[in-house]
Amino acid sequence: MNAKERYLFDVQGYLVIKNVLKPAQIAALNAAIDRRQAAGARIWSGFLEWDEPDFRDLILDPVVHPYLTAIIGKHYRLDHEYAIIHRQGARQLDLHGGGTPYDPGQYYHVRNDTIFSGLVVVSYALTDIGLDDGGFCCIPGSHKANFPVPEEFETLKDMGPVVHVPQKAGDVLIFTEALTHGTLPWQGAHERRSLLYKYSPTAISWREYDRSEDLLGRLSPEQQKVLATPRSSDRYEDEYDGEV
Repeated sequence: MNAKERYLFDVQGYLVIKNVLKPAQIAALNAAIDRRQAAGARIWSGFLEWDEPDFRDLILDPVVHPYLTAIIGKHYRLDHEYAIIHRQGARQLDLHGGGTPYDPGQYYHVRNDTIFSGLVVVSYALTDIGLDDGGFCCIPGSHKANFPVPEEFETLKDMGPVVHVPQKAGDVLIFTEALTHGTLPWQGAHERRSLLYKYSPTAISWREYDRSEDLLGRLSPEQQKVLATPRSSDRYEDEYDGEV
């Protein structure tokens, strides 16, 4: 995460990284979703347990990893994940999140040139999200807001400071859950397909832990650690070299 990216993330609460997924990865991920759609299977959750390893490969994405360490710290865990599949006419999701009221599970602070953040979202676009298509929107800078979001902005009746964030297939949108954000109605003729991986510091759990032994058995030791139960020992072992 270079100085420009760190500045943009700090003032906006989000950052778009271009071309993270290669064409072959995009094709493989979409093909897996196509197969399950054809079979009438549930798409939005459980994809880490699918036979295809492509979804599990993103748990420790080498491109995204340095951004997560810069935003969360070197000890982070994948709290939960899900897919967004929107077809034309999908309704909006009102704005939520924000710096106020304070939520200890999805906070954002900067101290001594270091970012401290709770829940952080990594959203992989598997299809294009154009300027007029709809999808993710937010109020830039609202992760540091000192007052609650006004209702007319929250319900998107007044777009005011709300911005839409486009992506090309393969781009990654990273944002802090402390950012006031939501979803505009999907207008695109094609499906919106996004994979959302949500990470937090190792000591924090946002969702109840429910990882199956079958899933953990499919992972490398490094991936297993990222999916482990919440713990604070990593930080203390770093600080005290294991002597407590």
